[in-house]
Amino acid sequence: MEPMLTLGRFLQKMNEYDKAEHYYRLLMTQPKIDYYLVSLLFMNIGTLFDKKRAIQMTLNDLPSSLENYEKAISFASEHLPKVHLLLIGIYNNFASALSMIEDRVKALEYFQTTFDIQAQFYCSSTEHLDLPVTLNNIGLMYYKIKQYQNALEYFGNTTLEDF
Repeated sequence: MEPMLTLGRFLQKMNEYDKAEHYYRLLMTQPKIDYYLVSLLFMNIGTLFDKKRAIQMTLNDLPSSLENYEKAISFASEHLPKVHLLLIGIYNNFASALSMIEDRVKALEYFQTTFDIQAQFYCSSTEHLDLPVTLNNIGLMYYKIKQYQNALEYFGNTTLEDF
């Protein structure tokens, strides 16, 4: 693992978000950086803005979160396989950020994309805990857009016995 990535993650865990972002962005300028790492860095930067926003209790950083998640999606979609663990995290984080700005229809779309990739990625493990969580998120988005029947359907499928 790249030392700057490790340092960025350490700083992130220490709530030193600006310093972590500095190292993530510095790492992106390195020659011969692979596509996986660039996608991961964009996702990490988006997560940083989410965490900063949560601490500051303001929506000022949410546009930066969304922008970095969009970059991560674009880059990862272009350079990674369509069924990849990193894509699951990127799509899920993007959907969560969208739900915070109450763009529920778009959040629903990305939670559904998250679930579709999870279902393919975890096909050999029918008891993966991420699947019911994502189904719950989909149900919640349906509930918030007042499609209650769809919400009930998804809420009813959130137990591991259903898989």
